[in-house]
Amino acid sequence: MEIWLTILAVALAYIVAVVTPGPNFLITVKNSLTHSRHIGVYTALGIAGGTSVHVAAGFIGLTAIFWQVSWLFEVVKILGAAYLMYMGYKVLATKTHPVEFQYQKDASDFGRTKAVRLGFYTCVSNPKSALFYLSLFTAIIPPTSPGWAQLFMAGMMVVLSVGWYAGVAFLFSEPLVQQGYRKVERGVNYLVGGLFIGLGLRLIMVRK
Repeated sequence: MEIWLTILAVALAYIVAVVTPGPNFLITVKNSLTHSRHIGVYTALGIAGGTSVHVAAGFIGLTAIFWQVSWLFEVVKILGAAYLMYMGYKVLATKTHPVEFQYQKDASDFGRTKAVRLGFYTCVSNPKSALFYLSLFTAIIPPTSPGWAQLFMAGMMVVLSVGWYAGVAFLFSEPLVQQGYRKVERGVNYLVGGLFIGLGLRLIMVRK
């Protein structure tokens, strides 16, 4: 019974974290609006891949090492912040263009591989995600958890990640939403780009 209460606590903590808007949410929304539903879903799959890396690192103890080695934390933090600000610049530099409703068509123009890679890099490049998993594994998940429970929780977090961000992709690729986006695309680019840059600058200020 105790292990199921732990699993429930992990699920609730993860749901709160995953639905909180951040870089993963922003890149999924941007790709879904600008490209297509398929591209948004492939971005979600990339984010799930990044989630798998964080979860695996947490279970084998790499996240704790990342936290304890100050220089490694600083290097990853700076690289992650630089990547987020670069993403912000790329969004701000994007020219406005009519959005084609491609969600029933082939999504090869942007590239499925590129979408997966973008989602993956966005997820794994954020050290704040690693800090979340560190707190999760130190405060909620006991090291004595049975192997089946660890595998179950790992799979649960990946599934929740895919489900949430795929849902975001479906919502923001709806024709009605895209029609509204056509009217405010430049403003959305400024908002999303500014948020990416702001997240990068805020990440630089993070202290252990």
